[in-house]
Amino acid sequence: MMLSITSFTQRSCFITLVVLYFFLSASLCADEKKVLDIGSRRELFVDNYHIDQLNEKATQRLQHPVRLCNIVSTVSGRVTTSSKNNGPLKQNEKVMAGFEKTILELENGGQMNCYFRKGTGPTLVLVPGTWGGIWRFETLIAKLPQKLEIAIVELCWQGRNKPSSLDMSMKQIADDVLKAVEMMKLKCFVVSGHSIGGMIAVEIAGRDVPGLVGAIPMEGWTHHTVVKTAFDGTVVSNLTPEEEAHRQMDRVRGRSHLNEKELQAIAAIWKQWDGFSCLERSTIPILQIWGDRGKPWPNRKALRIPEKDNIEIAWITNASHLVLVEDPAEVARLVLKFLKKNN
Repeated sequence: MMLSITSFTQRSCFITLVVLYFFLSASLCADEKKVLDIGSRRELFVDNYHIDQLNEKATQRLQHPVRLCNIVSTVSGRVTTSSKNNGPLKQNEKVMAGFEKTILELENGGQMNCYFRKGTGPTLVLVPGTWGGIWRFETLIAKLPQKLEIAIVELCWQGRNKPSSLDMSMKQIADDVLKAVEMMKLKCFVVSGHSIGGMIAVEIAGRDVPGLVGAIPMEGWTHHTVVKTAFDGTVVSNLTPEEEAHRQMDRVRGRSHLNEKELQAIAAIWKQWDGFSCLERSTIPILQIWGDRGKPWPNRKALRIPEKDNIEIAWITNASHLVLVEDPAEVARLVLKFLKKNN
């Protein structure tokens, strides 16, 4: 009898998901597009829902990259805006409110999603980790003041974009981030990011960039060997079941639109790069944020960080690579302290 009830429940859940999918699809198709003539051509639109397969059993999850934000696309001279909230994900609406999205067309045919919230400066520019997106910073933004000016730059394969080429380098994607900064007309900014986003912050910190006043790499390894020399090969550790589930879901969310060759090319970018010379050349203030994995702190040699007065290291106790998930409040405290000190 129990087996029969369980089977009936599973079939009912499956049928409900199928009905929900077709209902939402029909609703989206029914949405009318309204064209408004306000200076340049503006088109009100509703993004399509994205459906990811979380596992081989075809469990479905509806997702959308951002909610309750004004979206502006300057593609081919057209401006496309939307502030309508139709997303099924229960994201923190207060956190993401007020962000404006701009799509940057790259010369190589790719594109990048840029999000900007106007406030007081310097602008905090955030770059997500390899398989991340704007959602990765929701926990951090929730802990930062609403008045703080923030820009988030998704890389050319993030935000459901596809890379235009498999030949990518850290130098190139750092160039792309700076193009986004230029497009958003940021006059005074601190570049930051997590994982590969932190490595990009290191790459940019070694350059003479107008308006750049600081860098905050979060777990941004200067070389792929650092995970062994500094952390004995430990990337993540002691995650709660909820944090591990969050990590796995994020990986699916950031990878599901990419094919195998694209995944391999993206995963190889940071392994072909060495950021030590970037830090050696740097003159701006730099705050390196690391999780200590619950172990004694490794020295600068193990981290491949030069002994320079402009580079500070901050450790988050018992956190690992996923500092934005494990202790976003402490990350926010360190970021605000750095911004206040160097403003």
